[in-house]
Amino acid sequence: MSLAECKANMGGTAKLYIKSRFAVCTALQVTTVWAKSQGQLGTSSYTVYIRGTVPKESDRTMFFDYDLTDFVSVGTTGAAGMRIGLKGVVPQNWPAAARPVLSKTLPVTKTQPQMQASPHYTHTLRYAPGQGSGAGAADVIAAVYQPEIVNTLPPGG
Repeated sequence: MSLAECKANMGGTAKLYIKSRFAVCTALQVTTVWAKSQGQLGTSSYTVYIRGTVPKESDRTMFFDYDLTDFVSVGTTGAAGMRIGLKGVVPQNWPAAARPVLSKTLPVTKTQPQMQASPHYTHTLRYAPGQGSGAGAADVIAAVYQPEIVNTLPPGG
């Protein structure tokens, strides 16, 4: 699934777009309101699109593409010093003893300008055969993959 297809299907109130059992996307707009005791000074925002795919039915590798887009700042902000962190975790899988191997491409933390300059990140996970609930073709594993996005305000922000 392309980023353009994900964007086109995530408009309105959609939380998730499922193209097939092998391709899904979600998005989150992150908005920061910058204020001091005198009131609001400005806002900044960006959107993170995350696409998950399983290109080969016979393979247990899942691919996740993270794209940060639509960076906007209005008024006075500290967005240039804000750090954005991306992380992908597996909080639950069935059977519980199954252990995925995750690529080392995430976590990543960069300033907003660095993210704007390099807005695409990939992450993979794979379960080795023999960890599922059955044998052979029935060696099935179910898992929850959870993207995490963390904003850290700059000092004095």
